[in-house]
Amino acid sequence: MPIRNPMHPIRSEHCRGPALKLVKTLLEPVAISLDVGQVNIGGLGMVMRSFFQMSKHFNTFEYPSSVEGRQLKSHCLSSLAQRRTYLLRPIHTLAYLLDPRYSQAADQPSQQEVAAAVELMLKLAAAHDTRVALVNANEEDPSKLPEDYPRTTAHNIIGEYTDFRSRTGGSFLIDAAWSASAVRNPLSWWQSWAGHLPALLAVAQKVMKLPLSFAAGERSFSNAGHIQGKLRTRLSHHRLHQLLYVYFNSRVLNDVPVSWTRTGDMPGASADAAAESDLVDAAELDAEDGLNLAAATAALASIVDES
Repeated sequence: MPIRNPMHPIRSEHCRGPALKLVKTLLEPVAISLDVGQVNIGGLGMVMRSFFQMSKHFNTFEYPSSVEGRQLKSHCLSSLAQRRTYLLRPIHTLAYLLDPRYSQAADQPSQQEVAAAVELMLKLAAAHDTRVALVNANEEDPSKLPEDYPRTTAHNIIGEYTDFRSRTGGSFLIDAAWSASAVRNPLSWWQSWAGHLPALLAVAQKVMKLPLSFAAGERSFSNAGHIQGKLRTRLSHHRLHQLLYVYFNSRVLNDVPVSWTRTGDMPGASADAAAESDLVDAAELDAEDGLNLAAATAALASIVDES
């Protein structure tokens, strides 16, 4: 049996160091894109923007000048193209086209992607007109609407989209409307600067309100599964929601006093409110940890409102 050279593992780890550093530098934009995806005010257009940034990064990255380096570049670009085809939908393209930060960016969607996004925009405009007509007619069934009901949004949206992309008309002529501080929140920007485009505004607000990711919701379901396990099958939905509220908010707020057992212990609570809640407090006292979830939830809610 051959004797293993004790220095061989050391040499292997030493040679592996540059490779690990290369992978870290190569994949860093991916981690940044995933982190940015958790920002609530970022807007759905950031999804397509992240793909443009990663494509530029993978194309300009200094790969090793070897066969392996060329194979790595080919693998990165093909994987990114496959992920883009799998993930991006017309709603992502439409959000990117309606995002004021990218209205005149060098990176723009393909003609096919733009056509699909415009078709979606027209469908959203038509749906908006239908909802308005139903409300005005006090109806719930679209088939009962007259065929000539107003379709103002669908009729004007293409012209207003052209004005937005060319930055003409209304507040768009003001340079401050396109400053970095003004466009950092796309939803607020549309609500503040696009009042002269009512048709496009109605659609853009719906698009900009869409969340970037459902990761937060998935985490909530995961934690709910941990709280309401096999040993706590009789836990009510109301108590489960209180536990989740306390858990998540106690993580994001500093110095949250979650040990109050009476409503009167909360800042600003009156003695009458405390007296009224005594019976409720006694009934809702958690037998496992001694925490009055009703009081803690109300206390956290007051802190969230104040902040």
